[in-house]
Amino acid sequence: FTIDPVAGPLFGGMQPTVPDGFNGGGLIAAEHLAYHDMLAGQIIEDIDFGFSFNVVTNLEGGDAASPQGSLRQFINNANNGTGPNVVRFVPAVGMNATDGTNDWWRLDVSVILPALTDSGTTIDGTAYDSADGFSVLNPNPGFLGANAEGGLDVGVDLVALPQVEKPELEIVGDQAAPTPPQTGFVVRGDQTTVRRVALFGFGDHTTAGTDANIRVGPSGGPAYEAIVIEHNVIGAGADGFVDPGLATRTDGDNLFIEDAISGGAGQENRIRDNLIGFSYSNGIMLAANTTGWIITGNEVTAAGLDNGSGGYMDTVAFEGTSSSSHEATGNLITQTGGPGIDTWRSPGGHTIENNDLVQNGSGGVETAGLRLFGTGSTVEKNVITNNSGPGVIVVG
Repeated sequence: FTIDPVAGPLFGGMQPTVPDGFNGGGLIAAEHLAYHDMLAGQIIEDIDFGFSFNVVTNLEGGDAASPQGSLRQFINNANNGTGPNVVRFVPAVGMNATDGTNDWWRLDVSVILPALTDSGTTIDGTAYDSADGFSVLNPNPGFLGANAEGGLDVGVDLVALPQVEKPELEIVGDQAAPTPPQTGFVVRGDQTTVRRVALFGFGDHTTAGTDANIRVGPSGGPAYEAIVIEHNVIGAGADGFVDPGLATRTDGDNLFIEDAISGGAGQENRIRDNLIGFSYSNGIMLAANTTGWIITGNEVTAAGLDNGSGGYMDTVAFEGTSSSSHEATGNLITQTGGPGIDTWRSPGGHTIENNDLVQNGSGGVETAGLRLFGTGSTVEKNVITNNSGPGVIVVG
């Protein structure tokens, strides 16, 4: 075996893509050993040596295997452990994606990842330098979306739309797989966060109707709370917030959420500061048994692409008789065949304030910028313009 003479962290072992074979091959097959020259009668003290179940070091596990250091194995570890678990992405392998100027890490997924079932799990694509595990890497600098250059405001009050940084970790569903992976992340646990990843290419509209890049629920019990989806690029790659094209596009919703009700202070469910676009179905779907979601600071665009019923697809949907009291503030909602925001059959109670709803309803069926069902909703200070039909429809 090879010895590293320098003390310090060694992420992924001496060979980051080779699993530790200690169980089958003894010491000669192990990568993770602490070596020390011992003199006769010498006492060895103060050697710190340990492992983390949360570190992701490689780009394996996109298939059914769960090798050490993979995102798939992190999810398995989190689901079977106790307490909160946060991904520490410390790549010990080279970047495998480029736009010719910037570089990033890409994980191709051909077999659905395990659901996130343990409370307190965080997927975080922030990349850290394997030399120390603490220094943040930024090989893909810059911002994406309509506010890439900064200075874009929305709503009557000119609320600043947040800038979204280019991610370093891109996770892509394989639409060419015999059975395309129907979801990217399935969330079935409280206090779950998905942050700073690019995620697209999941879903298969020919099967279940709830396929999505991120799906929350169903719960099978009490509704989930304290779920946060933030600072992601959903529906496009790490290099540009543009349509990835029919062959690799998201073939379902970008976000599909059910059985998730915001709790008290600090336990709200939030979708904030993301770029969300270019999906076969809806952009954000808050469906059955959802209450009190806060949607703020997002750019949501171009839902219902290549869909023969695209005129019914919504940029943002608060839909169904048990979807109520959601809040949409400070978002740019644009360029979808159906309404910008649709509250179809919802009992109401929504707050829709200081958004831009622009160029929606182009599919010729549901043509409004906003369609409002139910009672008790507040719609104010929005800029609603250049939609194909009425700015607002109120349904009796």
